[in-house]
Amino acid sequence: MAIFQNLADNPGDPAAMDAVRAFKSGSRTGTTSGLLCSGLTPVQPRGPEEDGSTVYFLNQLRFCPDETGEAVSCPGDSGSLWFQKSSLSVIGLNHAGGVSDAIACRIEDVLEAVRIRFA
Repeated sequence: MAIFQNLADNPGDPAAMDAVRAFKSGSRTGTTSGLLCSGLTPVQPRGPEEDGSTVYFLNQLRFCPDETGEAVSCPGDSGSLWFQKSSLSVIGLNHAGGVSDAIACRIEDVLEAVRIRFA
C-alpha cells in the first residue's frame, strides 16, 4: 500500500503519519483510535468448521493502538466501521482482534461480496 511506503520514506512527516490514523465506534469499546499498522495481512486460518473445512482470511487490515494506548477492539465490536481520520473515508469492517490489535476486512471487499454499488 502506498501509504506505508510514504511513511517509510518520510518517517517524521505529520502528513504521512496522518494517512495511517484511523478510528471506529464499537459497541464495547466506544469510539477508539488506532493506527493502520499493516495492510493486506493474511490472518491465521479458522477451523476446522463443522463441515471439516478451514476458513482463510486474506487481504485483511490490521490496526494497532496509537499513542493513547487504548484498546482497539473487544468482543462485541465486530461490524464496526474503521474510518481514516484525515479523509473520514470508510476503510474497513472490524471483525476480530483484542486489546493489542484489530482485524478488519477491506471495505472494497465487503462491498463487492454483498454486491453494493454506488452511483
